[in-house]
Amino acid sequence: MNVRHNTILITGGTSGIGKALADLLADYENQVIVCGKTMEKTQHLPPNVTGFCCDLSHSEGVKSLQSYLLANHCSLNILINNAATLTDWNVASEEAIEAEIYLNLTAPLLLSRFFVNQIDPRKENTIINISSKASLQPMTNFITYSVSKRGLSFFSTAMRCEVKDKEIKVFDIIPPAVKTNLFDTFHQKQNHGTNNITYVTPEAFALLLVNALEKGQENINFITNETNHSPNT
Repeated sequence: MNVRHNTILITGGTSGIGKALADLLADYENQVIVCGKTMEKTQHLPPNVTGFCCDLSHSEGVKSLQSYLLANHCSLNILINNAATLTDWNVASEEAIEAEIYLNLTAPLLLSRFFVNQIDPRKENTIINISSKASLQPMTNFITYSVSKRGLSFFSTAMRCEVKDKEIKVFDIIPPAVKTNLFDTFHQKQNHGTNNITYVTPEAFALLLVNALEKGQENINFITNETNHSPNT
């Protein structure tokens, strides 16, 4: 995969893994669009990075992002579905559970369909889904997150079959433990505030991921260091 001179959308690109990827890919001479739900974080961004404020945990946010991309003639050729949230299933409200499923799973499906319908077939087009170890092993207290990430990984497999004739690459990424706000929320709950987990910084993970993407590995599990090539690679 070519990691330079692309136009890239990164959801959840104003913090954590998304921000680290945006900063690194901008340095690789890409035009990067990031979206986040905090207005302040979508402003005053580095060169080659443009921000758009929207909340992808409901349909209005997805529609507003799609309208922005169309109105600004953003000719994307890489979509990184990164935005995610995590709540305790035992105490979360019904509304919070619905929003979590929408952000973690429904929004990536809708944005991927939008992306496929807008592509320029003359370009190298790519969808990158940031999944989780929870897609392989459910996490206590975080059932909704686990189910949504399992669905996202399965979607990556299904999507490859769907777009194989269009030569669109679809990557399914299972990161290692990355030190983000999401990581802190999870381990505060699971480990009662103790921190005995080995983790990497978002910046270190971004570099690992970009190096792996350059090699064209479409199933990347950083937990076990297993990588596989899909049949259409």
